[in-house]
Amino acid sequence: MEKQHNKRGMVGLFLILSLCLMFIDWQRHGYFLIVLPAFYLSYRGTFRYVDTNFFLLLVFGVLYGVIDAFNTGIIGYAGFFQPIINFPLLYLAGKEIGMKNDDEYIPNILLLMAISLGFLVISSVMLDVGINGFAVMYRSVQIIGDDNYKASATNAASKLIPLIIFLSLVMIKEKNKRFWMLCLLMAIVAMICDIRIQSRSSIIIAVIAICVAAFGHSYSKRDFLLKMVPIVLFVFFVSYLGSLYSEEIHLIDRFEDTEDLATGNERTELSSGMILRIMSHPFGGLKELKYAHNLWIDMARVSGWLPLLVFLVITIRWIKYAIAIYKDKTRIPVFRVLAIAMNVCLFVYFNVEPILEGAAMLFSYFCVFWGIIVTRVTKSSCVNKNSSLA
Repeated sequence: MEKQHNKRGMVGLFLILSLCLMFIDWQRHGYFLIVLPAFYLSYRGTFRYVDTNFFLLLVFGVLYGVIDAFNTGIIGYAGFFQPIINFPLLYLAGKEIGMKNDDEYIPNILLLMAISLGFLVISSVMLDVGINGFAVMYRSVQIIGDDNYKASATNAASKLIPLIIFLSLVMIKEKNKRFWMLCLLMAIVAMICDIRIQSRSSIIIAVIAICVAAFGHSYSKRDFLLKMVPIVLFVFFVSYLGSLYSEEIHLIDRFEDTEDLATGNERTELSSGMILRIMSHPFGGLKELKYAHNLWIDMARVSGWLPLLVFLVITIRWIKYAIAIYKDKTRIPVFRVLAIAMNVCLFVYFNVEPILEGAAMLFSYFCVFWGIIVTRVTKSSCVNKNSSLA
């Protein structure tokens, strides 16, 4: 495989910065800023990269938005136009970024977008900690600059997930020490915020990211043992702090609730019950019911079987690309480990939280990431423009 070598640093800064502005999601209207990436993509002729994945996302978005609008009688940007316009275009934006940047710059770009996605949540949580202290019973977050909106713990935590996934780089030998330290610092800050809002799902994602760090890269036995020592010490240190401050950290109480954990906070029951309801409602229309806390079941709850079937095809293709990245040992370790962690962690998170209704910006981040990954496992990223999977 002949690889392109970019000597100019990150390429497409306007596109990257416009995506960052969108992910900040100021006053919950960030999705309108898709106009900036769309302008760039049109100017650069990126629509020549349109492939099967783009059309699958487009068909899924049309089915999901139109059927939901038919069921509810509501046509708003977030529920109707976002899946039709934003998701396919963000996938193309990811392909543009992947085509024009080498592996060594992709983690930087993903980090910039992750910081943008979590910026308002981190700022808002830190401000609230300064006013009310760390030990509070409530989980919602009053978002800075939006006095009429308190983000739920689920919505706030979803915007911190990409930052937490950067914990997967903890065992990587990174030449750029400043970048490596910034990754870990932002991941730790995100974890502290998640502890404050008592998000168990985020802590589980952090554990998975660290497991990928340990097993997602080839090490000699000596290197592996040496790298495991700080992780083990860190786990014991966190556990010790947790035992000292268990009364102040209410997240510990949520983990100690064994009955709640056993039922998945009633999510297992919700999902199983929802499947039975979906079977008798092929066109959805069950939006008034509780979230199933599962991307696939929730999309069927809202719009029925048709968008679900299309997205199952997307899911299968996503898994194929993820496996291809895992098998490709030619990629630089930082990119490969981060890509593996992103794929695994996002897939797990999509299975335990409401996404399209409660974390659409995280799904938007996934669309960009998926577009980048596609360029690394298809022939379109090489001299030959024919795609092996697309």
